[in-house]
Amino acid sequence: MEDLKKEIGPACNLLRAVGHPARLAILCALSNGERCVGDLAAHLGLGQSNMSQHLSRLHAAGLVSRRRQHVTVYYGLGGETAEKLLDVLRELCCEDRPAARRYLEPLESRPGAI
Repeated sequence: MEDLKKEIGPACNLLRAVGHPARLAILCALSNGERCVGDLAAHLGLGQSNMSQHLSRLHAAGLVSRRRQHVTVYYGLGGETAEKLLDVLRELCCEDRPAARRYLEPLESRPGAI
């Protein structure tokens, strides 16, 4: 049993990281490219401090990358794992659920998107 716990640990960490609506919304927003904390916070209606905490959790899970340009930190999807995860969630959760589809679809396809 201990071996199994060790092997499934990374999957559990990944699921915990995306298990909060704000973090999932952040990943969806980043599916269209890099954004700074302020832009994400304004778009999702979260405070910058709260946004930073969620981004730190996603970064620790390897789902987002970050780069600094002068004083601004930009976040983007952390690579193939994040992209595949969003693709699977869209396929499993959005097919017949318009509200979920809007939540998980890329921002660029939404009316009035940033």
